[in-house]
Amino acid sequence: MIEVEVESREHRCRAQLERLRQGADMVVRGEIEQMESITALCSAHGVDDPDEIDPFERMVSSGRDGTPSVSEFCCLEVGAMLGLSPENAAGLIWSTLDLVHRHLVMHQQVREGRVRFWQARRITGASSHLSCEAAQWVDRQISPALGRFSFGRVMPMVTGLVAKADPALAAERADQQRRAREVKVQHEAGFGVSRLFATLDHTDAIMLDSVCTLPTPTRFPSAFAGQSSGARRTTPSRSGAGKPAPATSTTWCPTTRSGHRGRPPSATSPRWAAAHTGPRPADDGATDSPRAGTTTGEVRSATTT
Repeated sequence: MIEVEVESREHRCRAQLERLRQGADMVVRGEIEQMESITALCSAHGVDDPDEIDPFERMVSSGRDGTPSVSEFCCLEVGAMLGLSPENAAGLIWSTLDLVHRHLVMHQQVREGRVRFWQARRITGASSHLSCEAAQWVDRQISPALGRFSFGRVMPMVTGLVAKADPALAAERADQQRRAREVKVQHEAGFGVSRLFATLDHTDAIMLDSVCTLPTPTRFPSAFAGQSSGARRTTPSRSGAGKPAPATSTTWCPTTRSGHRGRPPSATSPRWAAAHTGPRPADDGATDSPRAGTTTGEVRSATTT
């Protein structure tokens, strides 16, 4: 009598999950090996005696305080091995040196596998403009939070610590960003639309989004003053321009800084007055309060009869 052992579905799933875990561990070990090999390669490219420098070779620095200079050809070798462009390879080298020489505690956490290398690169990039002492202070403050909180919560902490480490530099960088505000318009030939690229204050960006998102009768009420509330009109939509739609009273919720949509502004508020011109649209039954059954963050419409 031949006994056939049938592998259960649960056993197969557990085996594949264990295989997946082993693969994830290999990825982490590969990142650690890559970091340490780049560090050793940079040390081999560095020279202690200036007389040993090749006359056709330059020593370049990342500009980050406390990191050593390396050969300009180091990024070419690393890029060739990893399939990266020289620019991306140089960024990988500078991030590695920053981690090793300016974030000592986090470097040890990466070596132990408690922090991923890509997470360490994000943190070192956020503090790359700080001095070596300030970066080490940020490292000591943020290291206890790594592994305890999600990385999405860690990065806002890093931003606050970077600003606290050097308040004068943070104020200067914020002023530079405010002076760098700009608006660029790219017209699309033959479609009647244009692409807008802008760097604005948060308030200006919210108001611009408010004006562009509102339907045409709300933005230009004088052009539709003669229409009755029950007349059908053409409104632009994402699914297709010029799509006929029933007369609606739309209450739009402006986007907040966090990316969610909040309560619509009242027509008597300064924010509404700053975003719109002309008289307030006729009230056709919609209210400022959310209607029953609607979802926060969506355009709420009440179809009039």
